[in-house]
Amino acid sequence: MMKFYLSSRYDRRLEMLLLAEGLTRAGHEVISSWLYQENDAVDSWVAPALAEKDLLEIAECDVCVHFAELPGTPGAARGGRLVEFGAAAALGKRLIIVGRCKPENIFHRLERIEWVRSKVELLRLVGRGGEPLRLVAEGAAA
Repeated sequence: MMKFYLSSRYDRRLEMLLLAEGLTRAGHEVISSWLYQENDAVDSWVAPALAEKDLLEIAECDVCVHFAELPGTPGAARGGRLVEFGAAAALGKRLIIVGRCKPENIFHRLERIEWVRSKVELLRLVGRGGEPLRLVAEGAAA
């Protein structure tokens, strides 16, 4: 069993909850508490505490799964996902990037990063005993 931190745009939260369900069924643990927040909280008085909590979860994870975005995607240049990825990289965590796009920055070019094109490929990569896993909504975009 591995502990996963999922790093994506907040507006992909429901999609990440489905992925978390698939990882949990595979025997892994998803420790990204931001998935259960009602909003991105960036303008909230609790934002500093939530950011600290996210950093602690990244420090605790075995794997950081980061969702890359195509240039020009609304909201892609904003948000904590790039900070989360950087923190995980600095801590030497296993890094997996999901997306069918080019690296978004120089840190996406680190040689130790594993790239997969979709959530389905991710589940196959980290599945239990090499047995492919399926998402409930397998047709959903990466």
